[in-house]
Amino acid sequence: MDSRIRRGLRRHGLTLVELLVVITVAVVLLAVAIPLAKQPLEQQKLREAARQLNAMIAGAQARAADLNRPVGILLEPSPSALNASEGVTRVYYAEVPPLYGGDVTGAQASLISNNAGANFAVFDYRSYAGVLAIIRAGDLIRFNYRGRWFPIISDPQIVVANQSVRVRISVVNANEINFGSAPFQVRRRPKKSVRPPIDLPGKTTIDMAASGLGNAGFDLGRRFDPVTNSMVAVPVLIMFQPSGAVDSVYRGPDWVRATGPIHFLVGRPHQVFPTAPFSMTEDDTANLRDENTMWVSIGPTTGKITTTENLPTDGFVADPNLPFNAAAQRLMTARTFAMSSQAKGGR
Repeated sequence: MDSRIRRGLRRHGLTLVELLVVITVAVVLLAVAIPLAKQPLEQQKLREAARQLNAMIAGAQARAADLNRPVGILLEPSPSALNASEGVTRVYYAEVPPLYGGDVTGAQASLISNNAGANFAVFDYRSYAGVLAIIRAGDLIRFNYRGRWFPIISDPQIVVANQSVRVRISVVNANEINFGSAPFQVRRRPKKSVRPPIDLPGKTTIDMAASGLGNAGFDLGRRFDPVTNSMVAVPVLIMFQPSGAVDSVYRGPDWVRATGPIHFLVGRPHQVFPTAPFSMTEDDTANLRDENTMWVSIGPTTGKITTTENLPTDGFVADPNLPFNAAAQRLMTARTFAMSSQAKGGR
């Protein structure tokens, strides 16, 4: 009886060879299944990154309405992001400090022009300390509480110690202002907010080389540096009015007019500048040629935010009759698709 039981138990066991066969089959199945599971996970990260960027833009617009002054987003490249090759993975809120109208009520500035045609706003002792401490090149100033905002293009310069100080302003048409004394308001350059930033999911980035304004134009996050004689990565500020419309766009120290929708391409870091310059269309791994990347677009006048899949470009054929290279044509086609989705009420 005992021997029969032992024989039955042996029939239910596995030999070493059978166990190795089972393990081999399991390894083969895992090798097939892991890449299939990895691709949807990476796509999900791209969509989540686009959703986070969309939500942060909407949050900035809502805060601008609450504060009744411009609030926006700051896309700041990491210090090691030479030529924006790593894109942007962290996005901050940015806010415009309250308007500055002098150190005392009723403070005024005198508008003068020198013999060379340079225009200045001169502040007396009633605003002396505040101007030196607060105002910097890149701020904006207007007079009599209305009219055009004029760029301040110099840091404060002392005219008479403890008495008067001046800043140079850019005036295209002198007829737009009345030279003499007038109340003033200074709108200071936006600053990084104390509110916590967002970090995009791992292995995702905002491709600042492919992002830009309108349906053409590369390198929203780069500008030419005359000192180094090269293109350098710079922070980008998008500020919104309380109405939600785009108030201003800064690319590094430069103010840029939002002449069309603002497009951000959410992609993968290694596909920003893959192995060749972005303009070389032979490189199939650029984010612009990846159908899984996502566009987040902002309407300049309405502030509408749209998230759109990147246009598949496998069958793209450049038109040799157009005055644009293949990369520029691909970019224009992809952004036009994103803009049409925005016009049709896309996500």
